[in-house]
Amino acid sequence: MMIVIASYADRSLAHIDRLRLEGEGIPSQLQDEHMGGDGVYYGAAVGGVKLCVAESDRERAIEIIYPDLKRERLLCPGCGSNRIRPRSFRAWMKTLFFGPPLRPGSVEFVCRACAHEWVSE
Repeated sequence: MMIVIASYADRSLAHIDRLRLEGEGIPSQLQDEHMGGDGVYYGAAVGGVKLCVAESDRERAIEIIYPDLKRERLLCPGCGSNRIRPRSFRAWMKTLFFGPPLRPGSVEFVCRACAHEWVSE
C-alpha cells in the first residue's frame, strides 16, 4: 500500500524528491501530478502534488526527504504516535496568504492519530 509522505505546490520539486528516493532504491510515485501543479486553485482543491512510497519504506523515505530531522522527532508530541505527515502544501498556502513563516527552514507536521500540529526545525 502506498502512503503520502509529502505534498508539494510545485510539480518540479515533487519530481526532484521522487528522483532522490528512487536514487536511494525506494520506489515512489506522484499522485495528482497534473492536477496539483497546474495552478493555485486546482492545486489547493486536490491538496497539491503528493509523493507516495510503500508503507514499509516510510521511515527511510522521510529521513531522505527531511535529512535535518532527528529520529526522535518523528513521533507526535501529543500522543506519541508515529502516524505523522509533513504539511508542506499547507505551509505554502499559509505563506501565500499570511507571509513567510516565523522560523524559515522549519517543517510543519500533523498527526493522523490525534490531529495534533507542531513545527520541527
